[in-house]
Amino acid sequence: MAYADSSLLLKLYLREPETPAALAAMGRASGPVFFTELHRLEIVNAIRRNLAAKRIRRSQALKALRTLRQDLRSGFYTLPPGAPPEPSPCGHTGRALAGPAARRAGAEDERGGIPDLR
Repeated sequence: MAYADSSLLLKLYLREPETPAALAAMGRASGPVFFTELHRLEIVNAIRRNLAAKRIRRSQALKALRTLRQDLRSGFYTLPPGAPPEPSPCGHTGRALAGPAARRAGAEDERGGIPDLR
């Protein structure tokens, strides 16, 4: 088992100068990598920030989210010991804490049409 912070994991989904080093580090991981709701929140928000800042195109953002979703479903990531089996109410890209406007936004929203990661 291994733990990587969100900034390292983001480099697996969005091409950055440090992406080769991130890929090498993850290649050395033994077994599944821990993945928490905080990872989910930070990575999805980082993808949205990159899109809003026009550092990536919408197609790149959607591809990054699709790939992350596939990795989550494939068993590449695992919950750490003691983590709740289902997402916490404050997960789901922070909508539970974001207020009514964010909850009304839906899958296609003002943040560039990036769907939630579920």
